[in-house]
Amino acid sequence: MGLVGADGIAPVAPGLRALAQTTGSAPFLSLPTLLWLDASDGALRIFCWTGVALAVLLICDVAPALCLVLLWAEYLSLVTVGQEFLAFQWDSLLLETGFLAVFVAPWRFRPRLAQPSEPPAVFRWLLWLLLFRLVFSSGLVKLLSGDPAWRGLTALTFHYETQPLPTWPAWYAHQLPAWFHRLSAVVMFAIELIAPILIAGPRRLRHLAAALLIALQALIALTGNYAYFNLLTVALCLFLFDDAALAAILGGLALREPESRSSASCRSSVSWIAASGARPRSVGSPGWCSRSTSRTATGSSR
Repeated sequence: MGLVGADGIAPVAPGLRALAQTTGSAPFLSLPTLLWLDASDGALRIFCWTGVALAVLLICDVAPALCLVLLWAEYLSLVTVGQEFLAFQWDSLLLETGFLAVFVAPWRFRPRLAQPSEPPAVFRWLLWLLLFRLVFSSGLVKLLSGDPAWRGLTALTFHYETQPLPTWPAWYAHQLPAWFHRLSAVVMFAIELIAPILIAGPRRLRHLAAALLIALQALIALTGNYAYFNLLTVALCLFLFDDAALAAILGGLALREPESRSSASCRSSVSWIAASGARPRSVGSPGWCSRSTSRTATGSSR
């Protein structure tokens, strides 16, 4: 309410009324938001609490695909009118990921592992492509920005004290010697520019890419506050692991099915983890990935 409510910094209702007068009979096409129906403070509260309820249902694996559709529509409605408050990279990334998750999640009221629902391969590839674009362009934009601090590998010598909302470990990171900051920049560029290319490689290279990207996101989250951006990036990395790898990682939490030639076909349960919360199944063949064919990156220092 303090941001876009009636008494907030940038109230949304007056802006919608003014836009409706200039766009004519189809304002929704200019600004796709459900708040055209009602932009009062009461409607904003209903939006927020409805989102919480849908998120709980999604976690409980109740109609996951339908919940994702409604959550995506609600968040798009808020981002559209959120102005500067919802114009960050992670807001766009959440919308893109949420849209693709709709097609990955099982369209059942109560999905069961006994009745698996294989997501279309094209959407798994699109999620890989989204992760590639996010990370690779994040490294590329730093080099193409012309900033001598990035090209000279000195950006991290002042990054930790100038980033938004640094965490307490950032103070200690800032005290490290200059040579360590330059080495860290080299490692960062190597991960952001090389690891994404490994996504298109064989199974083990994909797993290596996922491990490197997850480690980088953990370090970023340790020294800076970027909301849910790091968690969302890690969630995308999970799609790089196949069922056999997840079974080895999760151990007893993974459900195994009898080995057979038919079960060796491409099958990924990461979609159940990311979209519906279900537990993964083992596919019997750890090499399935060798036969399977996934917003604008920030230029700010991380």
